[in-house]
Amino acid sequence: MMKLESDDNDHDIGVKLNKELRRRKINVTKVVCAFGLVLFLITGNFSFIHKPMKLWNCIDNSSVYALGPNSIPSGAKYAPSEFVDNGYLKEPYLIIDGNEIPVRDIISSSSHNLFLTYNNDIYGCGHNGRMQMYTNSKKSFSDLEEVTKLSIPNAGNPKFKLASSGTDFSICITDDNKMFASGVNYSGQCGIGSSKPQFMAMIDYESQLLSLDPNSNCEIIEIHSNDNSTIFRTSEGKLYGFGNHSYGCFGLGEDIERENHEICRVGSGSKEFMKEKCISFSCGMFFVCAITESNHLYAFGYNNCHQLSAKDLHTVYTPVKINLTDCLSNNASNIPGYSGLVSSVVCGGYSTFALSMDNKIYITGYFKSDDIIKSFKCLTEFELESKTPIQMSNGDFHSAILVKYDYISHLFPRLSTLLQIAYLSDVCFHFDC
Repeated sequence: MMKLESDDNDHDIGVKLNKELRRRKINVTKVVCAFGLVLFLITGNFSFIHKPMKLWNCIDNSSVYALGPNSIPSGAKYAPSEFVDNGYLKEPYLIIDGNEIPVRDIISSSSHNLFLTYNNDIYGCGHNGRMQMYTNSKKSFSDLEEVTKLSIPNAGNPKFKLASSGTDFSICITDDNKMFASGVNYSGQCGIGSSKPQFMAMIDYESQLLSLDPNSNCEIIEIHSNDNSTIFRTSEGKLYGFGNHSYGCFGLGEDIERENHEICRVGSGSKEFMKEKCISFSCGMFFVCAITESNHLYAFGYNNCHQLSAKDLHTVYTPVKINLTDCLSNNASNIPGYSGLVSSVVCGGYSTFALSMDNKIYITGYFKSDDIIKSFKCLTEFELESKTPIQMSNGDFHSAILVKYDYISHLFPRLSTLLQIAYLSDVCFHFDC
């Protein structure tokens, strides 16, 4: 079992912020690690809004806050100047007012964010130089408080149910199950047979799925993108993808020749993996982790930093089953109630977090922040001090875990920087490093 050390100052700040969340009856329902080391908090019922020199309270469905630095994208500012100090936010800043735009999910890539609302609208902010946010203006909506509603030309007011974002491209699925892509397409990541950037191109995915399996149910219920590819899951528990098969991130096996823009059956390199339905999956930088209906964890793709916990393999072209029991030094199989099975998984830039069926957190991969470097060659149990985790988020270089009783455990990295700069009166989050 592994526990990250924290200094007393980090712990004190954490205790204060958690007390303040409770005092103000702020219920954090989800945490999202976004680009630029920003940590978004989606809240419910009661929230606070920061505006210059004043603090307002409001009742809403879901509001969004950001904790973190103001250094990315270059030249952008996340908040009015009085909230910024040396390129960092001084305190949490409201991005979207939940009274008007209740947010249910945030999809983040390396350069832009998408906000999916309960009204099934999508708003975007961040870099837009490749038209990745569905607007024919190349203006970069870089100020986090200046979000822009995404639209489809000549389509009225479309409603969206799902979205994903990769490096300089976005994929959205409407309520009537149409798929649109916008942004760069040099690797077929927009699902179109052209290397030119796309603007609101419709992907005819249904005919491709039916050509792969005439009995296929084409309903998409989950979608994620990585650097230059996209993977989605249908209601039948099957994974499909389009884009670049870099480092085996589609699990097709070695030496596979295919047209990047064409849809393929993800994981087809393993007969064992194909026998089971997939119930969830997550994409990192050129690697994928998937959980089957029997709660087994499979991994494939890039493993240069041991983010797949796949022993000494540098690249995993075929899905391999990762057994938590094999990763532990003690004889965990003899522990009452221990199954070694996984209920959820989140992949980041070069790391993976897994939540076991008995509510244990396991981490593997590479974590770096300034002069702090942590590396794990296999899934290693992380000590949460008897707290029960309910949701995880993993960014390129920082990660967060939401646990019961409205605590947020921030694992990696920049604890002091994030909290001291995001200081809110006499406040706190509970951070474990």
